[in-house]
Amino acid sequence: MDRYNKHYIRIDANRSIVKGFSDAFEQAQEGDICINDQGGYQFRLFPGGPENPALYNEHGVPLYQWDGSAVIARSPQELEADMPPEQDEQTPNKDMAGGIEEAPKDGKQYARKDEAWTEISQAGGGSAPEITLPHTWSPHTEIDFGIGCYGMRFTGTSAPMDSTVGEHLLLTYALLSEKLKLRQFGGNLTFPNYWMPGFGRQVTLGSTDDKISVSRIYVTNDLEYSDVVLDVLANVEAQMDYDVWILFTKG
Repeated sequence: MDRYNKHYIRIDANRSIVKGFSDAFEQAQEGDICINDQGGYQFRLFPGGPENPALYNEHGVPLYQWDGSAVIARSPQELEADMPPEQDEQTPNKDMAGGIEEAPKDGKQYARKDEAWTEISQAGGGSAPEITLPHTWSPHTEIDFGIGCYGMRFTGTSAPMDSTVGEHLLLTYALLSEKLKLRQFGGNLTFPNYWMPGFGRQVTLGSTDDKISVSRIYVTNDLEYSDVVLDVLANVEAQMDYDVWILFTKG
């Protein structure tokens, strides 16, 4: 008797596909759409297509959408509309928030006030978070850099994987009544038993190799809140330590 697995997709408010999985590794949630009830062990977006295909381009933009009855590729115009803004190469003194000149580079800390840069007074010898030094940010604390840009760092340990190929979806953040726009992410993932028990490895978030096919952060915007998710698909039987960060804007 043949043993089948069901393949599901998850879509956002714009019907873009933000996740795909086989029920061999994860149970479907309310709202998930079954696209194949006689699939194989690994997820496929299309019959005969590649296993666990990339659902996002290099800029973190979803490549596919659900039209109500089938999976279709998003048009170049739709992908372009969701692209994060690029920094103007002709104006290198503008920062990622767009149209704001960089603070003075004199070793002091500055914040925006009344449309100008104001030096931050370091009472008690403390120091303000550096937007370029995310590894120094306090974990699980939203940081307002005063330029319309915010940062947050997440640290922790995932649950052990149950099989040799397991997908970690770690809900790390929920900001009620706010919509987030992810601008940048980074950090490190540490697998204590990467090669075999006792032989670990640290990898950079966003990188892939023969054991890691997905390592990224993405944002899902619901009607009332945004979720920031750390998504890792790895052929590693181990728990995972993570120290990752995001830069985002609101609205």
